[in-house]
Amino acid sequence: MSGSDGPSVGVGGGGGSDCAGTRLTRVLAGPDPTVVGTLSIGSVLAVQLDPGPPEAVIVVSAGKFAGTVTAATELRECLRQGIPFKATVTDISGGAVSLLIVADL
Repeated sequence: MSGSDGPSVGVGGGGGSDCAGTRLTRVLAGPDPTVVGTLSIGSVLAVQLDPGPPEAVIVVSAGKFAGTVTAATELRECLRQGIPFKATVTDISGGAVSLLIVADL
């Protein structure tokens, strides 16, 4: 699956209440094949901000790096504010892992 990140729904940026409504669909970028092999549809992963450099939004499964989330400016800002997020696996096609990312409040 080539770089299609899918739509971004909701608003980002502003205060924590804006972040609570953020819903993103993304394809995991730079996936770790070892970790991806342990995932299934419905798996819930942690979303974290890695300060870098460069700063990046990363996805973690059972404490192991699964990959990154790109095109996530609003998500990055919400994570900086301390709003927790989780990613649920919605599809796995070969090595491509589709995620639904929402606030974990």
